[in-house]
Amino acid sequence: MEISIEGIISFMGQEEQAALSIIDMIDESMIDVANRKTFSELYQITEKNIKIFERLNQELSESERSIQITTVELDDFKTPLPKKKSDNYDTILLFLSKAIDSFIQLANIVNRSAKDAILKETMQVLIKEKERIKVRIDKIYDKNVLGI
Repeated sequence: MEISIEGIISFMGQEEQAALSIIDMIDESMIDVANRKTFSELYQITEKNIKIFERLNQELSESERSIQITTVELDDFKTPLPKKKSDNYDTILLFLSKAIDSFIQLANIVNRSAKDAILKETMQVLIKEKERIKVRIDKIYDKNVLGI
């Protein structure tokens, strides 16, 4: 299946909306005070990314819009959502971690495929930002769920 960079960017914006839904499922009582900052920052980053993807979709050049990528099945990157707000903390953290992994993979695909320097730079910044948050989410999971 072929998909355009424009299609991937639209999908990534939708997936960021799904990530916000996952973050919203985390009850304040589940998070210790030390980790609240991480989730607050993740929420802010995700909201900002949604706006970035909206802007990118509007400002993408015609030549960038038409770039087709054949190795991408978007369903492979679809963020599964927890079934309900009452899902436990470890389940929600796993869903969140999967969403971040998918984001990073798709951003890398766009980065490798794009010709526009600004689009490439934007993807690189977003990747670094998500990687930094992913390390923190994984540490929270290791400490609170695995007891490491």
